[in-house]
Amino acid sequence: MTEVRFLIGFPHFSPHLNEITFSSGLHVIYGESGTGKSQFARFLSDGTRPHSTNFSLQGYDPPSGTYLIPQNPTQGLIATSVINELAFSLECRIQDSNRIQEQVSRLVQHLPDSIDPGMHPVDLSGGEMEILNLVLASSLEPSLLVIDDGLSFLNEYRKEEEVRKLRALARERECPIIWLTTEWNDLRWGDSRWRLSLSEFVSVSDFTPNEYSPVPKQSGSLKITLDDLTFGYPGREKLLSQLQLTSSPAAHLGILGDNGVGKTTLALLLMGILSPDAGSISIQLDSFCRPCYIDQFPERMLGVRTLGDWVEELMEHNLLSAGNLDRAQSVLTQLQLPWDSIREKQAWQLPWSVVRLAVIAVCSYADFDPIIMDEPTFGLGWRQRVTLRRFILRNMRRKHSILISHDQSFVLSTCDQVLALESPERLIEVDPEAYVPDRKKKNH
Repeated sequence: MTEVRFLIGFPHFSPHLNEITFSSGLHVIYGESGTGKSQFARFLSDGTRPHSTNFSLQGYDPPSGTYLIPQNPTQGLIATSVINELAFSLECRIQDSNRIQEQVSRLVQHLPDSIDPGMHPVDLSGGEMEILNLVLASSLEPSLLVIDDGLSFLNEYRKEEEVRKLRALARERECPIIWLTTEWNDLRWGDSRWRLSLSEFVSVSDFTPNEYSPVPKQSGSLKITLDDLTFGYPGREKLLSQLQLTSSPAAHLGILGDNGVGKTTLALLLMGILSPDAGSISIQLDSFCRPCYIDQFPERMLGVRTLGDWVEELMEHNLLSAGNLDRAQSVLTQLQLPWDSIREKQAWQLPWSVVRLAVIAVCSYADFDPIIMDEPTFGLGWRQRVTLRRFILRNMRRKHSILISHDQSFVLSTCDQVLALESPERLIEVDPEAYVPDRKKKNH
């Protein structure tokens, strides 16, 4: 049985070090963005001491067989197909080709039905990538598994299923699984519960789930229309099939659905980035309509450019005025993200939450309407989610948005109209105050 012991202290607040022990089981650590969770995860995985954080870590030797699932689900995926990714992970540990084939066949059964083993990993949604990373981790039979925000793209029901598998892995391997998360309500899953802040690392004994305030009354003219919309990726079954719907007018429209059901694909079709195989899809507003899509991986929007370079391009194309840039900068300052401290940095030099909030703030003040946000709460802690919700409801009162997310509570508490994509043939409008999705079942 593996046991993890280390010392942690916060020298700016106290000279004392506390000894922490993690034994077999699932241990959940909550922390807001910016508290140093990724450096904490790195320390637990390979012993690298963190720099530029408020805490110090000492007295630790990583167990052999430690595996880290990084926050970015694309990191570490190197093969040209899902099945090759599974085979490669096994080849690092097993030499017998027949046994590798047997194990690959077994692991494929743990993937959602939406993942075709022949797919390239880059074509997976964020949630599907996270599930693939969890399957890869279990295939390596770890003695310690560290998860850096690795379930944040999953909806509640998919997350519950993956937590069940993690518990089974911890029992089978008699190992600790340490899961660092920015979602407070994830603490409910822990055999032990912890909170990492800028001043302390403490056990959470009085966990109470967080809830958003009720949806305020809103009005808007945003509608989307689908007329026999059909789409499928080459060589795969139709992801969307003959969808027919005209949504009710909304200020903020939410789109919910299981991981891999096609929410992001729907957004790309709305933007014209993808073209339907048949039928049509469109956005309607009573006035000006120029949609903007904020990717679930916002660093893709910047590429190698800095945030400042990206903003200058918007201004050069007359999509952002100097006055509105000042307003966006003011919002970022309220979010404790001074523009001067981030403008000259590329996406990879900043935490995901910073890039996400900066892009949302700038696009919301640019010459776009509606703003389509794909997984806008990923990487944000509870206070940051509350702040983002307040921004959408107050600062965007003259704009419209489409929120596409697994984060059901955020969508239902923010949007006055909500659509649920339940299957390739079924997209329905639901009551945000009463919606309870059908639980998805997986064929094992």
